[in-house]
Amino acid sequence: MSFIDESTFIHSNQFKSETHVLSSFIFPDTIGLREYYFFADYLKYYKNYDCKINFPIRRIVKEKNMLVRRINKMNNDDIRVSVSSFTDSTQFEIDENRKTKLELLEEIKKIEKVNYIQKRGYNLDDWGGEWNDNNTKEFMWKLLTYSEVNIIPEFSKKRIDEKSVKHILSAKPFIPYRLSTIEYYNSIFKMYNLEEIKFPFEYVYIFEILEDLNKITKDTKKWNILKSQLQKCVDDMRYNFIEVIHNNNGMIDKLIEKNTNKSLL
Repeated sequence: MSFIDESTFIHSNQFKSETHVLSSFIFPDTIGLREYYFFADYLKYYKNYDCKINFPIRRIVKEKNMLVRRINKMNNDDIRVSVSSFTDSTQFEIDENRKTKLELLEEIKKIEKVNYIQKRGYNLDDWGGEWNDNNTKEFMWKLLTYSEVNIIPEFSKKRIDEKSVKHILSAKPFIPYRLSTIEYYNSIFKMYNLEEIKFPFEYVYIFEILEDLNKITKDTKKWNILKSQLQKCVDDMRYNFIEVIHNNNGMIDKLIEKNTNKSLL
């Protein structure tokens, strides 16, 4: 029997321990995600946001570029895009598509409402290299405090990454690019008899609700209701997340299940 952290199992004796996957984002704290948990106390009272919704981009890919175009067409000051100088760097962006990505970056930077985040600076404005720990700290201080709600681009149906974990630990309201992000967390919570998260929208891809968001952000009362609903969602997810990793061990559960089944044969 072996445990892996991907959702596609190659052999019948390979399993995935969701408790350890969730824990691995915090322990060991190699990229600073644990700080997001404590940052929630700061965000709880923070009010000086620049807009209602932001779509933060670090690495430019086709799906993100499509969403940028749609957001730009809405011409709504309360729904914005921020793009990091990541693509400008050759530290990681050295693949065969680099030229195309640079061209897309230059196009995006020309959009009036785009917030271009230059990582290179002096003193407090220097966020170091394009390493995960540098980017994690930059995101926490610059992008969690830029908008009231973030759109996060997690594209996989069957796994999670640090984007949603950052928001859950810091209790920062978010809207996923795909609703499958919420559904996947709910599948884990259901496994451990925790309450399912009720998200205020039903959709597959965020494009289906963009016009709804466009209208809601222009109505203060409706926006406050939605923001409250999204806050409850992330608060409940945060509670469930901690409950899962504190009170359960997926590896032991699977070993007990396997040995129990053997004893019944």
